[in-house]
Amino acid sequence: MNDTQSSISIKQRRISIIMLILSVVGLASSIYLTYLYQQIFTGKLEDFGFCGISRSISCEAVSASPYSKIFGIPLSWLGTLLYLFWIALAAIAAFK
Repeated sequence: MNDTQSSISIKQRRISIIMLILSVVGLASSIYLTYLYQQIFTGKLEDFGFCGISRSISCEAVSASPYSKIFGIPLSWLGTLLYLFWIALAAIAAFK
């Protein structure tokens, strides 16, 4: 392997690791939004979550809106699945 191939490989690995880290952050966000969604629709939510600024600007307002579901499936569930997929791809690319 020459120097050019080595530097490309190192660059690709760094990008893959960054993608992996960002995907883990996105997964955590999706899991929190799924938890919040469940709290709202089971009536257990008593106060604002950590991202609640006001009644109109908050994660709770978004999670309670009719646009938080597609075909009856909460978007946060779909986000969780998508981020798990991205984590798998990034891990394969970073550690191959």
